[in-house]
Amino acid sequence: MEEFFKDVCISKPNAKISCNTLYAAYILWCISHEEKPRNRKELGDYISSLDFSKVRQQHGTLFWIGIDIIEEYQQKLKKLGYI
Repeated sequence: MEEFFKDVCISKPNAKISCNTLYAAYILWCISHEEKPRNRKELGDYISSLDFSKVRQQHGTLFWIGIDIIEEYQQKLKKLGYI
């Protein structure tokens, strides 16, 4: 998960990303790197260990605060109709 975070994630103070979107980006990264993905809880525990926090907004959706993903992965998820 450390490599995923280094390759795909951007730390920005005012950013937020839904937990679902971050996990989808992680799955795409795992596929392209032929890695077996860990589950959502394990990814969440890893992100929490980096001192990021979650907030519940908009109809109960959970968001990570201070994290975004690089443009390449935003575009991939848009093409898939995910975001």
